[in-house]
Amino acid sequence: MTMKIVSKQELMTMPVGTPFAEYTGGFWPDGFDIFAGSTCSDVEDFYFRSIATAESEDMYEMIGRHEGMAAYGDSYPVDLTISREGMYDPNTRYLVWEPDDVRRIVNLLLGATKDDRD
Repeated sequence: MTMKIVSKQELMTMPVGTPFAEYTGGFWPDGFDIFAGSTCSDVEDFYFRSIATAESEDMYEMIGRHEGMAAYGDSYPVDLTISREGMYDPNTRYLVWEPDDVRRIVNLLLGATKDDRD
């Protein structure tokens, strides 16, 4: 299997480490987050790790770092802090990358020059 679109309930049953992006219909996601587990509550909510922001102590430092990266080419470590989704909308759908996709992507990130499907 490969990429597919799932419900929030389905995402919350997937293994920790599953890459996902919110799917809003008609618009393909620009990037992805990493599923980090369901919350231990009665609400439909989950934890995730974003890979799209620089490590920072607060929102102001984050904005400053993003501006520095854009204007001056500054470099900062990625912020892999666990966050809570907190939207509570059971109708939200997500694009998920399944294990075979992840293996192929990691292979390329580690320097492979070809995908096994090339």
